[in-house]
Amino acid sequence: MRPCEVNPQIKRLKKVFGVVYFVQGMSSLPQLSFFYYMMNVLKLGPVAGQLFQGLDHVAWFLKPLWGWTSDRFPLRGYRRKSYFCLMATLAVFSWFSIALCAYFKITAMIPYFLFLNLAQLAYAFVDVVVDALMVERGQELNQVGHFVNFQWMMLGLAAMLVALFSGWFQTKIEGGKFSYALIFALTGLFPLLTLIIGVKNLEEEKGIYPQVSPVSFWKKFRNPFKSFPEAKIRFRNFEKEYRAVLLLALFTVAWNFSPSVSYAARAYWVSHLEFTPLILGILGAASNVVLLLSILVYRWVVRRFALIQWYHYLYAMVALGVVSLAAGYYLYLPPGHPLSFSFSFPWERILSLAAGLKESVMGSWIYRLLEGASHWNRYHWWALFTETTLGFASIAAFMIPLTLAGEVAQRHHAGFTYALLMSVSNFTNAIGNVAGGVLYKLFSLSAMTGFMKGFETSLFNLSHSHDSEVLILQLFVYISAFFTLLAIPFVGMVRRELERKGIKVKLG
Repeated sequence: MRPCEVNPQIKRLKKVFGVVYFVQGMSSLPQLSFFYYMMNVLKLGPVAGQLFQGLDHVAWFLKPLWGWTSDRFPLRGYRRKSYFCLMATLAVFSWFSIALCAYFKITAMIPYFLFLNLAQLAYAFVDVVVDALMVERGQELNQVGHFVNFQWMMLGLAAMLVALFSGWFQTKIEGGKFSYALIFALTGLFPLLTLIIGVKNLEEEKGIYPQVSPVSFWKKFRNPFKSFPEAKIRFRNFEKEYRAVLLLALFTVAWNFSPSVSYAARAYWVSHLEFTPLILGILGAASNVVLLLSILVYRWVVRRFALIQWYHYLYAMVALGVVSLAAGYYLYLPPGHPLSFSFSFPWERILSLAAGLKESVMGSWIYRLLEGASHWNRYHWWALFTETTLGFASIAAFMIPLTLAGEVAQRHHAGFTYALLMSVSNFTNAIGNVAGGVLYKLFSLSAMTGFMKGFETSLFNLSHSHDSEVLILQLFVYISAFFTLLAIPFVGMVRRELERKGIKVKLG
């Protein structure tokens, strides 16, 4: 295909991919307002609110089902475009329905739960369809890495806008200038943009596909179980064809799994290190801004230094991950510890220089931000450093596995294969949170007193703390470092399999 034919196609695809990922990011715009709406209007208690939030993203864990549906059951002769338009329309309908419920002051929880889950189903299905197109067209045009980078750049842009405006919207709502219905309806305009861009730029030839019924599907796949030898042969053929996918799935598990105690760690920050909701909000906003900047820098680096291979980056990310965990250890060191250090800023001089800004609206906001920062302690600044600097440098650890998934996904089953690999990643992270909670509870049991006492008196207790909470959090630093190092052999296995299959990974 000549470059003049390729470039217009790439531009149209980037419009679709970019808008879909931007809209996914903007779906978080009403998240803060919806939290206050549940608490203040729907009057949901802690248990009901937690259950509501825990069940409103179920559709994302079922992405392989949506991918299989798109692959196997064409709609009006199309495997991608029909589902894309249908689900974008469903998202618009869902958010406008939520806005109407808020406008008419309906306080029953069920309508909101139903429409929010329909919106998430629509987002997840559109995401699967777009990722399938990215795999199919990206492999065909040798642009998988370029498409992945662009998708997540747009998501990062949306995340930055959400961080900047979600709190502002809630402030206007509490001030009586905006209503909850307005922000919910505004969120529905973004999937409408998805629909318009998709109709204008999504190209797919209408095909005649064999109709697959559940009965014929079962007949096709029950045969391997009739005889063990036949099943063994079929399994070997399956393993040979999908070996790269299976290895990448194992790599994804090793890469993402780590027992997490993020909630317990943040609770410790709040109770012992004077972290306030405002400080945590600033950390979150800074993290989202850095996400976009890091994606832009990553795109430049992989283009500028094309000779550096993907596995070189991943080995470096393993090392950086261990360093990042060690840096997080600083939060558990008391001020007088030998490994601790302090730093200070000349805040009086900075505030006196910034005093002239208070006359303008934006300047007044900047001055108040600086004034609040003058009261931060060293733990606050260190958390900002780890959330931004180390997060900025580790973006390759997030982007490269996505590119690998796009390269090894089977083109004729692109919807299912890519969605499966993404679901493995999401599910592994969820299991990591559960495992972290279980281990935290285990270390807290009286039966583990001897083990914890041994750790307390060992050289590994760098903080010299005798507090059980700090000891457990320190243990998780070592546990997380161990699981981070476990990813190293899987990098080598995936590399050898890609070389065997002749798959060349282009990151930029």
